[in-house]
Amino acid sequence: MDEGFKEYSFPFAVATFCEDIRAEEGGRRSLMGVLGGSVFFPEMPINLPLFCIVTDLHLGLDPQIRNYRIVVDASWLSEPLASHSLTEAQVREALKDKKVVGVVGYKLTADMKFPGFNVPAEGVVRCWIEYGDTKLMAGAVHFVRSDQHKVIDRSS
Repeated sequence: MDEGFKEYSFPFAVATFCEDIRAEEGGRRSLMGVLGGSVFFPEMPINLPLFCIVTDLHLGLDPQIRNYRIVVDASWLSEPLASHSLTEAQVREALKDKKVVGVVGYKLTADMKFPGFNVPAEGVVRCWIEYGDTKLMAGAVHFVRSDQHKVIDRSS
């Protein structure tokens, strides 16, 4: 390991929440309207035309081939918002032609899009990865009602 770098504990997951994912040239993509931590709205309920989650599962240089499940829940729903399972065979196939990414090794990415996303009241959307008895929190976004947080117009 390079000096100055801390050892990573694998696997780990990172979720990025945004309002849109757009395809670019050369296989790149742009995340539009990235939502981080808490997002403030003057009124609830709100309806987002599109709500997206990009989940990166970092498996390391010597990945464990196992069944993984991506789960998304919303605090105002009794059932998960979304759930997607990856079998060992699917993980093996996905990694077959992958290249190692820097010091974190192999990575699998899942994009999820939810059109017409309704947030009825303040709450949290969470994303995590499950395997065996383990749950890896990938991220969360809090939807908060607040008159105190306004967009600052810097155009003039």
